[in-house]
Amino acid sequence: LRLLVLACAPSAAVGLAPTRGNVPLRSGDFPLASTQPTTARVRTVTELLRAAKDDAVAQIVLAKGQYQLLTQLRINRNLTLEAEVLDPPGEVVLDGSSRSRVLYVAADVTVALVGLDITGGQPPDGASG
Repeated sequence: LRLLVLACAPSAAVGLAPTRGNVPLRSGDFPLASTQPTTARVRTVTELLRAAKDDAVAQIVLAKGQYQLLTQLRINRNLTLEAEVLDPPGEVVLDGSSRSRVLYVAADVTVALVGLDITGGQPPDGASG
């Protein structure tokens, strides 16, 4: 662990108040960077693809709807994909549009699929699905 500590005079000592634009800042305006895994809530294919690429995201919760993928969803790390609505079944659908695989999961990766319907997958020629 490397820690960089910068010493500086308090702003009050030099007569300045820290600001963002013309708005004074408070101590709570400086959130600490988090290394904790997060949950992404998505409503569109674009949001889903973005969340799947974000290494900080450990769980993706998909809102009710059909997600028509034009390319496979690549997953390269342990991840949970979960339907926001579990009852009735079939409310959250990942659809490969008969164009490609729906999911590609890298070797040595665990993916949990919770409450999703997966349809319309098409493996590349000569490959298994």
